[in-house]
Amino acid sequence: MTDAPIAVPHAALFDLDGTLSDSLPDIHWALDAARRELGLPGVSIDAVQTWVGCGASMLVARSLGHEDEHSPDVRRVLDVFLRHYEAHSDERSTVYPGVVAALEALRVRGVKLAVTTNKPGRAADSLLRGLGLLPWFDLVVTPDSAGVRKPAAAFMRFALDHLHVAAADALVIGDGMPDVEAAKGAGVPVVALLDGYGNRAALLAAGANYYAADVAEVARRMGIVA
Repeated sequence: MTDAPIAVPHAALFDLDGTLSDSLPDIHWALDAARRELGLPGVSIDAVQTWVGCGASMLVARSLGHEDEHSPDVRRVLDVFLRHYEAHSDERSTVYPGVVAALEALRVRGVKLAVTTNKPGRAADSLLRGLGLLPWFDLVVTPDSAGVRKPAAAFMRFALDHLHVAAADALVIGDGMPDVEAAKGAGVPVVALLDGYGNRAALLAAGANYYAADVAEVARRMGIVA
């Protein structure tokens, strides 16, 4: 890992949870509330952190101890979780330091900005609106709009097509393995963030183009903020 400069791209594609915002507290609260409402035991925030990144249905499936997101018990918990989450998505969540400054600096330079998240569409919209981030972005891509989830390369290609930007001219910034895998599959350079929710060892082994602690460091290495 080095502090090599990062070129300013034509388009920046940001993950949401663990990248732009510390949204784990609200995810944990909503999942815990849903489970308790349904008579299931509560879960710790540390456990929830290991389950996030692959979408709401996988989050719920993992909380139930399996990887089958199509199980009937997943649907039952998922519906209650989303009801709680969409109503309270920004109550405990915060924007990471330096994110707004980075978005502003990129905007000034004419960079197209997108959110590329595995969150369901309504949940992503609720969080982005609640945190005041939505106006910064030209595009929000979710599994509902793209038709697939990260790590599918088609997810990132959907974003590139709608931004009218070539893969080589874009940059994916995210804290999870799905971000790195989707970016690499689509031929997009990627910055893996090590201070988010993803597994640090897995990220370091994944072969991202760049590594950084957070979005603020990425902006500094682009030379667009002090």
